[in-house]
Amino acid sequence: LLWWSGRLPCCDGAKVNRNLRTNFGFMYGVKGRAAYLIFVAFLVIGLKNDVSVQFLRYLTGGCFAGTGVMMLFLHFSKPELLGTYKAPTTGLGEDDVNMPV
Repeated sequence: LLWWSGRLPCCDGAKVNRNLRTNFGFMYGVKGRAAYLIFVAFLVIGLKNDVSVQFLRYLTGGCFAGTGVMMLFLHFSKPELLGTYKAPTTGLGEDDVNMPV
């Protein structure tokens, strides 16, 4: 969303980033993003049986769950791989850079 808002004349990327960080800060961290993906996977798999393509429900849910589990596995087993990840700081002042996510 940040790449799109930077191209619109009415939207400032810094304002969008600050608003997203305030409301959806859990998505800026690895554990929060992984938990969200697993949550979405259960929502997708739990769709009613009136879905026209049944295997697509399980395939999509499995991909979401697999990605979330892989992110958690890498975070806890190989923290040096994800240790260099830094959340975007566009729009944050010098004092806000280390605000909790």
